[in-house]
Amino acid sequence: MHQEYADVRDWMEALRQAVHDEEDFQEGKRLKDNNSSGSTSSGKRKHDEQTTAKTMKNPKYTTKEKRIYHAKKKEEKVDKEKAAPRQKSMHRVWADAHTGIDQKMVDERKA
Repeated sequence: MHQEYADVRDWMEALRQAVHDEEDFQEGKRLKDNNSSGSTSSGKRKHDEQTTAKTMKNPKYTTKEKRIYHAKKKEEKVDKEKAAPRQKSMHRVWADAHTGIDQKMVDERKA
């Protein structure tokens, strides 16, 4: 693809990105071909691992944000406790459960 760049720095950055993409492609292709080699390498380059480690840091929350979060969690917990009670068992004796139902229907359902 052909693009015009106003500055040499922009062109250099685009070139670096293209080279980086090509290296990733070649490395992925090589890993696919050597899949049965038993390598323990994850296939990532060292500088990629460093950038992901930096982005995975725990964020710092303010006291107000923490209070809001805990209030929300407490509200959710109360909502869970308000669940509908289980329906009571209507019949405790098997014979009482089938009063008014034809014996033929009971036998069909048992089968």
